[in-house]
Amino acid sequence: YTETPIYQWRGVQLHHRFLRLYVEVGHEKAERPLTPAQVDALDAFERQVTDRRMQVEFSMKPGQMLFTNNCWILHNRTGFEDHPDPAKRRHYVRLWLSERRYGSG
Repeated sequence: YTETPIYQWRGVQLHHRFLRLYVEVGHEKAERPLTPAQVDALDAFERQVTDRRMQVEFSMKPGQMLFTNNCWILHNRTGFEDHPDPAKRRHYVRLWLSERRYGSG
């Protein structure tokens, strides 16, 4: 486990990192139970991000690509039923791009 804030500034950009399960398991492993105030804060945060008015939902078609920045956008995938024929099943590839800026010294 590691101690990491959910929100933090990186220069002029506000970044976030949140997966409640990781927060809870990290506290368990650190033997530092969440306080009632921390649980209330996580509950309030989850109420906001699970509010349908705060969400965008879309479907992707074969051949489409989606680029996101995990530090700016909370995201999730809904369940799906894959094709029974293994040759026609979904092929999902993840790519991590570095934020390194060239020419900045």
